[in-house]
Amino acid sequence: MRFSYTIPAVLIGVSVFVQPVIVVTLASEQQFNDKARKLTVRIDLNKTPAGSGVILYKQVDIHKKTNIYYVLTAKHVLSQSGEYSLITYPDQKPHQISPSSVTLLPDVDLAILQFESSADYSFATPIKVEDLKATDGARVWIVGYPKYTVGSPIPKDPPVIPGNIILPPGQSLDNNYDLAYNNPTARGMSGSPILNQRGELIGVHGRGGKEINPNNSAPESVQINYGISIKVFNERAAKAFFELGMKNLEQKNYTRAREDFSLALRFNPKFADAYMGLSRAYFGMVNYAEASRNVSRAIDNYPKTANNPQLAEAYRLQGAIFVEQKNYREAEKNYQQAIQFNSNDANFVADVQRRIEALPKPQISNVPQPKPTTPPTTGTQPVATRLPSDWVFTTLPAQAKVFTVAFSPDGRFLASGTEDGKIQLWDLTAGKSSAINAHSKEVNAIVFSPDGTKLASSASDGVKIWNLQQGSLSHFKNLANASLKVQSIAFSPNGQNIATGTAEGQIKLWQVNTGKWLRDLSGHKGRVSALAYSPDGKIIVSGGIDNSIRIWNLSQRNSQPLVLTGHQDLILSIIFSRDGQTLITSSRDRTIRMWNFNTRQLQRPPLSVDGLILNFYVAISPDGNILASGNNSNIKIWNLSNNQSQELAGHNHSVSSLVFSSDGKLASGSQDGTIRIWQKK
Repeated sequence: MRFSYTIPAVLIGVSVFVQPVIVVTLASEQQFNDKARKLTVRIDLNKTPAGSGVILYKQVDIHKKTNIYYVLTAKHVLSQSGEYSLITYPDQKPHQISPSSVTLLPDVDLAILQFESSADYSFATPIKVEDLKATDGARVWIVGYPKYTVGSPIPKDPPVIPGNIILPPGQSLDNNYDLAYNNPTARGMSGSPILNQRGELIGVHGRGGKEINPNNSAPESVQINYGISIKVFNERAAKAFFELGMKNLEQKNYTRAREDFSLALRFNPKFADAYMGLSRAYFGMVNYAEASRNVSRAIDNYPKTANNPQLAEAYRLQGAIFVEQKNYREAEKNYQQAIQFNSNDANFVADVQRRIEALPKPQISNVPQPKPTTPPTTGTQPVATRLPSDWVFTTLPAQAKVFTVAFSPDGRFLASGTEDGKIQLWDLTAGKSSAINAHSKEVNAIVFSPDGTKLASSASDGVKIWNLQQGSLSHFKNLANASLKVQSIAFSPNGQNIATGTAEGQIKLWQVNTGKWLRDLSGHKGRVSALAYSPDGKIIVSGGIDNSIRIWNLSQRNSQPLVLTGHQDLILSIIFSRDGQTLITSSRDRTIRMWNFNTRQLQRPPLSVDGLILNFYVAISPDGNILASGNNSNIKIWNLSNNQSQELAGHNHSVSSLVFSSDGKLASGSQDGTIRIWQKK
């Protein structure tokens, strides 16, 4: 990408700085400039430009029906007293900045500020930290507003200024500046985003630029400018929001603490202490399911070393959560683990021992209980294990926590998506598997096309389509990008289109072969967590965090969806029976509802389970007689023909996905890192 950077001549006798102009020679350059400017905001002090900033991301506030935007800038831009405002692009709308909306990051010249708006503004995609080294010597662009003379008109479009990295990223200077580049910036451009050729945010501009000479239209030549990389920002931002969360936790402001810890984890997804803080916040809110999930993530991220008080505290907290859930056996196991990792602290050990002694003792029974069996595995070959029931299962060892599984239409292949961003493909006929690095984030959904020739996968970094040929996957096309934060996907019955549900409440329809966006369906308030096409392809049914189920008639483009209500929590699963007459939905409220799809009425009273269920996903057998649901680490089998049920045990962590094959096999993916394939004897 080549740019020509020029300064227009200034009018004689007028003391004004005229902004640099990018001479565009290619359409792609104009597109780059437009996108870059939409990420950039102007920060004014007393209605005069003081610096710039970059929109990092937005958070949807369901209750206020608005967006909360987070903007990154240089701390010194906000260092003077006065009235600050933020000007968005291209609408030039001012947003007032209050002191309470500003977070100053420790030990670095960076700050984060917030503003609310119902408008839809663009936000940046930060570069992966591990890719920063590749920017050494590379072309970079700075987008920002120079400091103009008081009284001069302020141009609408900020300049997009090219240059090159001239020192290897990561070389620490004073105040944690670690980027150096030769872009000819002007004074007042502090806080401007530094972008690479893909438009990714690699850092924030902080130093450089010269005073504007009133008798010259251009700033003096600047040889070296300095900025702060996204790596330094992530570290300081995570620490700052963690400390805010701890303060709010001490004040028992659990809702605000939850928001702070969540932000800390956004900048550092492996921040174990932040997971602990988030777990304590949910514990204080009496949301033990989320408390348990987050303390488990803390345990996963703490080093498993001897005499680790942090890990010990995590196990003690997990034990306390199990006590609240009346799962005293698991509580005692976690308390014993806590002692193991902090046995040198006498006070800590005494406290945990008191907790163990206070646990209700199980009643003694004379009926011998069967011992649990652990299924052996040999490589990728499944080994059957008999249960004290009419089911057997085989075990497939995955490479990480499994979040989603899918059968190919003919039942030969099974695909799994895992926490580390991999897709593993199992050839069940040949007894072998292969894995690909599909996403940079955990894979949250996968689905085969109806003809079995393609596989779609989604993660927070976007949606990808894969070709399945001769038992292996190859990349075909990208659809939605990272900014959409896709949570759910579904293939149309003819395989030509894909529906994606986003974290912000939209359903987007795409054409598979071309990657073309077709249309949006808007109505959910927050995350769309489940999607399904009707068997005839004329209807899409969606469910979300707003507890509602919405039925969209695709033939009526501007019609409002029909809304089914009744669930009291997040919708987890939506599936159709094979004949399309029954719609089955499950929710974190621990109920399964079966709807007559023609009348939109319940066919029977909801099926429900007792106790706390973290993941309550469901699947229905091809003949429509068996319904399976994940009950924590067990699977409950509901026989719809005789209304009997039984539980299948085998996993040692929560079941995160269930799916039936066309010949009646049931696959269950679990966060214990295994997949079970269940079959009736």
